[in-house]
Amino acid sequence: MKATIQTIARFLAFLGMAGLAIWSMILYDRTLAEWPELLVLTLALAALLWLPTRKIWRRLLPSSHKAIRITAHTVTLICAASFTILAGNYYCASPSTEYMETVKVDAKFRRTHHRTRRINRRVYTQGEPYYVYYITVKFDNGRTKDLQINRKLYNLVRSGSAFRLRMRKGGLRFPVIKNRNPASGMIL
Repeated sequence: MKATIQTIARFLAFLGMAGLAIWSMILYDRTLAEWPELLVLTLALAALLWLPTRKIWRRLLPSSHKAIRITAHTVTLICAASFTILAGNYYCASPSTEYMETVKVDAKFRRTHHRTRRINRRVYTQGEPYYVYYITVKFDNGRTKDLQINRKLYNLVRSGSAFRLRMRKGGLRFPVIKNRNPASGMIL
């Protein structure tokens, strides 16, 4: 019985960490933070917290080797710390720090995705294709970012044109893109 509860707890912890990792990727896409800075910060935090939490990891993974426990600790703390940093930055962005930034459109492109079509109760297949539209924008500091846009804006924007984005300073001072699909009046 105890082994079953531990297995369920481990599975729920794994799902929680996977959810935090996915949410962190979504928030990273909306934030202008450099990933090496975030990785170094979270790795330093994981190394700092290894000694106080090593006995907890020994109880969570009792039959594992020490390398597996260290890897599990590092991955878990990277997911949790990156979510904490990015969520704190994004959700604490003050409306009073909002500003417009003019960026240059480097490229525009579209990707083909396919809907899922159900054949019967157990069989699914690839359905009809649809397009997802993107532009690659370049900021003043040289950083580039791919932004998903709607079809109307995709038809209006040209490569090399200027584009205005509504941005805010985040809670941890990383810039946050608040309006990812602006109106056509934002094209300069």
